[in-house]
Amino acid sequence: MPARPSGCGKTTTLRCVAGLEEPDEGDILIAGREVTGDPPWKCDIAMMFQDFALFPQLSVAKQVGFGLEMLKKPGAGIAKGVAELLAAFEIAHLADRRPA
Repeated sequence: MPARPSGCGKTTTLRCVAGLEEPDEGDILIAGREVTGDPPWKCDIAMMFQDFALFPQLSVAKQVGFGLEMLKKPGAGIAKGVAELLAAFEIAHLADRRPA
């Protein structure tokens, strides 16, 4: 997929899906449920900003698992979820790396 130009609405779309902004028109459905206007904590969606969003002291695996830890998921569930995500993005080999 080609890169989209600056100002075309990528971040605004993501902010609307995450519940951080409301769209001017239309509806947002997640898994068939209408969530337009729901507050972020009800959307069960996370948004990671590009800049200053990484903890320098945490490995890639710990960065990925951070949100699950904040949701107080059980340790085994966190480990499984992290492994699945790292595999899905083909970055499992980077699990122990820290940001540099």
